[in-house]
Amino acid sequence: MSNPSVPPTAPEPQSGRPAPDWTPAPLGSSDDASYANRGPQAAPPPPGPHSGGLPKVQVEQFAPARSPWPILAGVAVVLVAALIVYTTIWRPNTPPSASPSPTTSAGQSSEPGRSATPEPGQPFIAPGGDPAGSWEVVEHHWDASGLEVLVRIKVTTGILDYSLNVIDTTGKVRTPAQVSAQTPALTFEPILAGQEVRGWVRFAADRGDTTLAMVTGIRDQLSALPISG
Repeated sequence: MSNPSVPPTAPEPQSGRPAPDWTPAPLGSSDDASYANRGPQAAPPPPGPHSGGLPKVQVEQFAPARSPWPILAGVAVVLVAALIVYTTIWRPNTPPSASPSPTTSAGQSSEPGRSATPEPGQPFIAPGGDPAGSWEVVEHHWDASGLEVLVRIKVTTGILDYSLNVIDTTGKVRTPAQVSAQTPALTFEPILAGQEVRGWVRFAADRGDTTLAMVTGIRDQLSALPISG
C-alpha cells in the first residue's frame, strides 16, 4: 500500500525576513478607496487650561520697557549737526554793507594827518566882488582902559586893505583900532587872496555892548560883528 503524496511546502523565512521571491499581495478595491479617501491627519488641539500643560512663555514678556530718551537724544544731535552745517556751508553769503564814504565839510582838509580849520563865520564882500572873504571874533575881554579883541580874517578873492573900529550902541561914536600889546598882534598889512591872519587888536572904548566894524578905503564898511559888554 502506497503512501499519499504530500505537496512540498515553502521554506520558512529566517529571522522574520521575507524570501527573495516574495512580493506583497495587492490591496483590494475597498482598501484602495479607504486609503485614497483618507485625508490629512488633523493636528492635535493645543492643551487647554485644564489639560495639565503649561502656557507658552516668551522672554520678551520679562524684558524692561525701553526708555525714549536715547531716541530723543539722537534726534537732537542730528538737528544740531544739521544747523551747524547750514550756518557754515549752505548759508548764502550776505554782501558786506557798504560803509559810507567820508565826507569833507566846508573848510575841512581831506589830507590825512592834518586837522581841518573851519572857515571864519561871517562872510564879507566888496561891491563888485573884490575883495571877498570871511572873518570872526575868536575871543574878547574888557579891562579898565578898553577892549581887547582876537580876530581871524581870511581872504578868498582880491586884496584886502582894511581897518577896524568899534561903534557904540548909538551908532555915533566910533573908536579906531590900536596895536595890542598881546601876541600875536594884528599888523593891518594888506591880506592877499588865499591868506589868513589872526591877531589881537585894542580899542580904547567904554565898556558896553558894541559893534566891531571892518572898513576898507575911507569909510566903506564891509562887515560888522557884535561884541557883548
